[in-house]
Amino acid sequence: LMPIRPSDRCAPTVCRTGKRHAMGSKPRNGQNLNRSGQSGHWYAGCVDRLTAVVRGRVQGVGFRYWVRRHAEALGLTGTATNLRDGAVEVIAEGPRGSLERLLDVLRGDDTPGFVGRINSTWSDGSGEFGGFRER
Repeated sequence: LMPIRPSDRCAPTVCRTGKRHAMGSKPRNGQNLNRSGQSGHWYAGCVDRLTAVVRGRVQGVGFRYWVRRHAEALGLTGTATNLRDGAVEVIAEGPRGSLERLLDVLRGDDTPGFVGRINSTWSDGSGEFGGFRER
């Protein structure tokens, strides 16, 4: 596995509210890391969420582990979960550019198993994840 490094990892980003943040920096006191659903500015406006349902032969082939490794290399948080219908649901949060890179990787030729179709949706991040987990 070749490491995936976002080209803009250390560059400051401008979130939807117009405030600048250094990518990968931690929120300061007052920009609450509240995980109860009442999140502060940091998670509510500056982090996006990608929800991708990956269909094909993606269970029993190490797909969730592979997704976790790539997501962690991109500095993303979230989950990869087996669904009852044989698909895998990937929920990832982080900077939009990193999420788009993860989606490109999911669509690539190096995935374990076989990816037939990916349904993806975008929303604002909630900050509920402390890392990336397989479920």
